[in-house]
Amino acid sequence: MLRNEVSKGRGLSGAVLKMIAVITMTIDHVGKGIVQQKILKNPEIVSGLISRDDLRRLYDLMRDIGRIAFPIYCFLLVEGFLHTRSRAKYCIRLFLFALISEIPFNLGLYGTLWYKGHNNVFFELWAGLIAVWIWDTIDRMRYGNYEGPKVLRKAGEIVRRFPSESVFLQVGLVSGIAYLAYLLKFDYRHRGIALILLLYLLRFDRKVQVLGGALFMSVWELPAVLSFFPLIYLYNGKRGFQMKYFFYLYYPLHLMVIYVLSGML
Repeated sequence: MLRNEVSKGRGLSGAVLKMIAVITMTIDHVGKGIVQQKILKNPEIVSGLISRDDLRRLYDLMRDIGRIAFPIYCFLLVEGFLHTRSRAKYCIRLFLFALISEIPFNLGLYGTLWYKGHNNVFFELWAGLIAVWIWDTIDRMRYGNYEGPKVLRKAGEIVRRFPSESVFLQVGLVSGIAYLAYLLKFDYRHRGIALILLLYLLRFDRKVQVLGGALFMSVWELPAVLSFFPLIYLYNGKRGFQMKYFFYLYYPLHLMVIYVLSGML
């Protein structure tokens, strides 16, 4: 299926990018939930098959591969925001699956029902969507093309009167969301919100968008640069084969499978 999607046109469709993200994310989670949490803590499980040093190198490689996934999800989130028929439904869907996925996330990666050090990636994507939505709304208000609820249209009149000051409002609100992501320990915290907003702001030029995202990630997680070159750079703007709810369902399910497999070792 992936080969057919690539052969239909030059570049990679959104569906192909999402499948690449799913595969690399799964490798990362297996490394975290099984190799680190189970095997490295109980090396006798693979005694005689692989040395502890090689096991550690395998773990590091799996986590490096996993760094590819998040920037792709951020990029596709921005694309989804720009093309969805209902941003409100998109936002609600992300939040619902964030709630659904939290226990599987804790069990699959940390072996416990409650883990306060991290929350699953759906919360990060949900917060990033809200940040972009706020930024986009104030931009539309400033340039007089906002067509939302009447109450916000009234607010838009104030924004148009004070266009320069409204920039501080944008930055302040988005910074507040980033700070909440940090406080609530969303998966990538404030840096994930910053990446999502950056990809949104640079959306008008793919080369600049890819370069900006790659530079941002290079000072944070160097292996993630592979998300941009060549993968996101090769995006052809097409949706590809339908898989709307695949990731939403796959995410909590694969984490539960990892938890079950870990318990069998």
